[in-house]
Amino acid sequence: MFKWGKKHKSIRELRRKRGFTANELAILAKVDTVDILKLDDLKLKDIDKEMKSRLLPYL
Repeated sequence: MFKWGKKHKSIRELRRKRGFTANELAILAKVDTVDILKLDDLKLKDIDKEMKSRLLPYL
């Protein structure tokens, strides 16, 4: 079938695959935990470039 890249997966899927909690990812990316929780249901392609550039190295 089709193999979608990272950009078509939700933030929750990507961080769970790497074994991070929302708090751990927030600490690594130097953002608030609340921001990560707000983005959890969004797909990576739907996030603004600034936040994407902070999260992508850890996902």
